[in-house]
Amino acid sequence: ITSETALKLESVLCIPASFWLNLEAIYQETLARLKEQNQLEKEISIAKIIYPVLAKLQWIEKVKKQIDKVNILRQFYRVASLEYLQDSKLIPVPVRFRKSNLKKENLLLLIAWLRKGEILADKIETAPFNMNLLKQKIDTMRSYTLKSTELINTELKQICAQCGIALVFVEHLPKT
Repeated sequence: ITSETALKLESVLCIPASFWLNLEAIYQETLARLKEQNQLEKEISIAKIIYPVLAKLQWIEKVKKQIDKVNILRQFYRVASLEYLQDSKLIPVPVRFRKSNLKKENLLLLIAWLRKGEILADKIETAPFNMNLLKQKIDTMRSYTLKSTELINTELKQICAQCGIALVFVEHLPKT
């Protein structure tokens, strides 16, 4: 009911326009709540797939209520709705990773794996990106392919940080 219609109803039925507008506001709120409930049910079904894996890895807080699980996952992924995660366009083009083409991957967990990499990378302080320094260090960086994992995790990460690159390693998740 528009304000204009409410005024016309007031003049015909002698019931104040505010009454009709209040009814309209209540109606619109009810519609919004029903839509939100329907949306939440869809998101809960998505959360049931990914929440147990991420909670077990302690990447997210463990909670019991389904709505809390949805909210924690929204925060982890930085999305307003978990339904957005079903779009394969969310995987950024500059990200490089290996995956097998022999098995069907779980897109939701693949995006979680990439997001965890972003979270870890955000914690690494780097110098501004320096292409010249990177070119100078490339041979040194290649030599680390023959060295121990500990050296890669410390020294190679430091070299990358000097060049302005945040290097992170995230163990794969099931079906990624």
